[in-house]
Amino acid sequence: MPDVVGALLAHGPDLIDWLLPGKALLSRTRAGAPDQASRLTEILDGKTTGAADPANLQQTDLFEQTTKTLQKLSRDHPLILLVDDLQRVDPGSIGLLFHLGRRLRGSRILLIGAYRPEEIAMGHLMASDREGHPLASVIHELQLDPGAMFIDLDKTEGRKFVDAFIDTEPNCLSEDFREDFFSVPMCTPCLQWNCCGVCRVVGN
Repeated sequence: MPDVVGALLAHGPDLIDWLLPGKALLSRTRAGAPDQASRLTEILDGKTTGAADPANLQQTDLFEQTTKTLQKLSRDHPLILLVDDLQRVDPGSIGLLFHLGRRLRGSRILLIGAYRPEEIAMGHLMASDREGHPLASVIHELQLDPGAMFIDLDKTEGRKFVDAFIDTEPNCLSEDFREDFFSVPMCTPCLQWNCCGVCRVVGN
């Protein structure tokens, strides 16, 4: 906690109440990094009084503060950032993803994004016209990066995933169960995860 708050205060003060809720952050800071709580309180008070006007900030400034904060944290702790359902994100978040994809190169950060290709290909409805999905151009640009890796889950070894996932916990599940579980139509990894969660809750 102290490392995260310290990085935010030093490199991303404007991210507070933009990317992270200030009150919740202050509560956790008082519990886990009390020495930094007073400085965080000053920043929040400045936002309340209008001393720090977010209208004067450009989106690129916020993107750069996000980048520098993550880079600072990754120097001491390797990071994994996972963003799911990218096909549903707003244009601002897509812009941030593209910025991070370009600026985090060389950092100890693994950025993972998951999306449904069929929804990207369909585009999205805007008024009465169907337009290209805003994520499509970002995916194309990131594919040109030699350090980027794209994995098509439809072409992966699905049964191996099922076995590995089930065996993350001790179990007595039979080969017949595993085969039936794998054979469920449209049973995506996300659905498999949820089904196993239900099984744990009911005790099966």
